[in-house]
Parts: sequence; structure tokens; C-alpha cells
Amino acid sequence: MKLSESELRKIIQNELVIESSLDKVTIPGNIKKIMGKFLNSIQDAKLSRARQMHILQQVLRGLHISSKDLMVYIQKVKQDLDT
Repeated sequence: MKLSESELRKIIQNELVIESSLDKVTIPGNIKKIMGKFLNSIQDAKLSRARQMHILQQVLRGLHISSKDLMVYIQKVKQDLDT
């Protein structure tokens, strides 16, 4: 599939808008509370790396995140952590 230059520009602009808006996103309080309990439970359970990976896999499946999307998100998170 070939993309025209204008289509490619639109895709890049959309990605830039999404990336810049991630810093401004706020998590709703009830989700933040549940997420905190979830993370604390995992840390307190002292699970093996394999079990942690299985939990992460279930979370990604629940959010319907494909492996392609995951790679994009990983790059964005790495960039955010480096700054």
C-alpha cells in the first residue's frame, strides 16, 4: 500500500498531536485508586518475573493493545523517561 505525501503528513501530524497530549492527560480518581491498589498487590505478592509477565499480558489483552501498538507505546514511554 503506497501512501501519498499528504496522507503521510496527516498520519505524522496525528501522531505528534497524540504524543504532545499524553503529558496533559489526567487519570480519573477512581481509576487511579484501583490502579494503585492493583500495583501494590502485585508488588506485595513478590511474584516471579514469569507471573508478572503473565499479568501484563492479561492487562494488554484486556485493553486490546496489539503488539504493533505496544511497540509504539514503549518508544513513547522510553522518550518520556529519558527527559
